[in-house]
Amino acid sequence: MAAPSEIRLSALLIFGAGLVFVLLGVALLGVDAYASATALRPPIATAVLGFAIAVGLVLRMRMARGVAMVAVIVFALLHVVIMFSQGQWFARVGSGVLAAAYIYAGVLLNTGPAREHLRGGA
Repeated sequence: MAAPSEIRLSALLIFGAGLVFVLLGVALLGVDAYASATALRPPIATAVLGFAIAVGLVLRMRMARGVAMVAVIVFALLHVVIMFSQGQWFARVGSGVLAAAYIYAGVLLNTGPAREHLRGGA
């Protein structure tokens, strides 16, 4: 049985937001003279975790929804902190958009079809 569109879209948002976060980190390295390569550790970790969560959601793993909900909340809070911090304007705007994407992915994971699919129903 194919995953419903809510699952596919939330998996795409979670993994895609991690990739966009990596791109924001690379752009920050190119613009900010004080940035170092260690600034890419959180974005790369977010992208790797996002990929693992997306695969778990699409493959209908039992604990994928719970792990995804925790990750979505943590990643959204991370981006809200970045959004309200001092820094480059594009990093703050991008983090605001990414926080909204993570919140939307969490909403999609709480819909009826997504819960039913991940619970194991028909």
